[in-house]
Amino acid sequence: MQRFAGRNKEMIRLCTKIPEKFAVTAEMLKPFLQNDTLRSELSNKRFFVIDHSILNKSKKGNGSVVCSPIALFYRRNDDKIVPIAVQLFQDNADDNPVSFPSDSKYTWILAKMWFNNADACVPQSISHLGYTHIVMKGFAVSVHRHLSQSHPMFKLIAPHFMYMMTINELAVGTLLKKGGFIDTVVSVGTEGAFELPNQMEAQRGRNAPGQPQREGCRQPRSSFLLPLLG
Repeated sequence: MQRFAGRNKEMIRLCTKIPEKFAVTAEMLKPFLQNDTLRSELSNKRFFVIDHSILNKSKKGNGSVVCSPIALFYRRNDDKIVPIAVQLFQDNADDNPVSFPSDSKYTWILAKMWFNNADACVPQSISHLGYTHIVMKGFAVSVHRHLSQSHPMFKLIAPHFMYMMTINELAVGTLLKKGGFIDTVVSVGTEGAFELPNQMEAQRGRNAPGQPQREGCRQPRSSFLLPLLG
């Protein structure tokens, strides 16, 4: 459920074709399919994929390892959506194996753990630091400079900027400083955290669609595809 309604829900996509860089075959996935073949289940829109390729060349904080994983999710007959394959890096190579639920207990747990670690770096750096704080600071300054406090738009937007400037200044001096919390705890470190929002914007382009259109690009979140959200 958190993959579709949690803090990083923008990254998941309907999977209609297994990516070439994802080293899985129909035979490998067959034990986890409840109905038919891989081809038919792809046609039935039962697969979803998260591809964190944006982390592939990300800076690393404090000597950390930063994975750039791909994960495949499957909608079972009971409508639960579960992970069935995790590849921790982008290259289809012998030293980059794919992990499955049928692997040993701790191998599968570790694969999911490293995926989730990468999955946490993306919203923390892009959605939170990038869009919520850095980008919105410019909007906050513009609103206070150019709109009257009696303007309807000011009344609508201003409450959302409350304490943001203070939080930003405190964060730069504490959380985001060299050797600070982000640098030592988050795998991408401070440099990576600042770099990832720029990478995302370059990837999307200046004329990228807004939020409603981006949701459409991910495929409609209909009750047919996601009964839990219907």
